[in-house]
Amino acid sequence: LNIVAYSEGLRYGKLYAPVGRGSVLSMTCAGSACREMQIYEDWTTEVMLYGTLSYAFLSTVVANLFDDSTLGVSRADANYAGLDVSYRAPVSLTSCNHDYGLNALTYYGHNHGSWLVYAPSFRGCIDCTLYATADTG
Repeated sequence: LNIVAYSEGLRYGKLYAPVGRGSVLSMTCAGSACREMQIYEDWTTEVMLYGTLSYAFLSTVVANLFDDSTLGVSRADANYAGLDVSYRAPVSLTSCNHDYGLNALTYYGHNHGSWLVYAPSFRGCIDCTLYATADTG
């Protein structure tokens, strides 16, 4: 899923990303386009978020589709039978050299693979909270 949004494009929106090995969510957001969103994905989804202007992902929360008990979705559901839960997709977050590009983003990235956070600009990832946790054993 490839999304490019400008201005108020997806502000306050909810997005349910595709899950499973080979699934990709790529979002390029400018200005206030993706502010205050709720994005649901899974550790099997490769995620790339690009904040191309200031405050692009302000107060956006990214969470695992299966970990949010309010959604009533389970890996045991018929739609997700055969999901390769051993695969750990990477996460890439970048402020694209824009000040405050990922401001106040919260990411619950349980069990993802490698992480790349690129925020070379002034306060590129200020007030971000990233949970890059993994199961042990």
